Amino acid sequence: MRKKSISRGKRKSLYLDFYPPIRHTDTGLLTRREFLNLYLFDKPVTNADKEYNSKTLLLAQNVCAKRLIDIKIINMDFWLTQEKMEISLILQKYCSQKKGTNADGWDMSWRYLESYTGAHLTFRDLTSDFCEEYRDYLLSGPGIGAYKKPIGTNTAGSYFGKFRSVLKIVYKSKLIDEDLYNEATPIEEVES
Repeated sequence: MRKKSISRGKRKSLYLDFYPPIRHTDTGLLTRREFLNLYLFDKPVTNADKEYNSKTLLLAQNVCAKRLIDIKIINMDFWLTQEKMEISLILQKYCSQKKGTNADGWDMSWRYLESYTGAHLTFRDLTSDFCEEYRDYLLSGPGIGAYKKPIGTNTAGSYFGKFRSVLKIVYKSKLIDEDLYNEATPIEEVES
């Protein structure tokens, strides 16, 4: 845990400094720092300032200890929380970042995966067999939208393509060991 002077030296910001860098759970990118949005008075004057600093420092130390435990567990191939091991949550977060006309397609792609998996798909569930089964599910043309209208082959191909894109991201982020993007057979577009 480190401190950085801010506000012209009147306050200090607390942050965690990781070495070697760790993978950020939301973005999948390597990072060295996590700012805690916790601040200390640089030169506390009153008893209230001193007590505030003491409690804030204790809170920061607790966050630091939790991060150390998380890192140790991940390195030992265990997972501390469900969120870190569910690809469906990564897909949902990725979809929520999409804007414009393509956003609806990403949202429906996530909803189809959720309907197939029950919203809980862990990294350990991801296999080439799962990808083929999910592909077959989409090709069966299930209708989960507002009108329960079955989807066509091209729509199934679009949703499966988005799922494969996420597979590529999690593989490149080293969250899975197998390149399922290249193993999963894309759904070929048909002339409509």
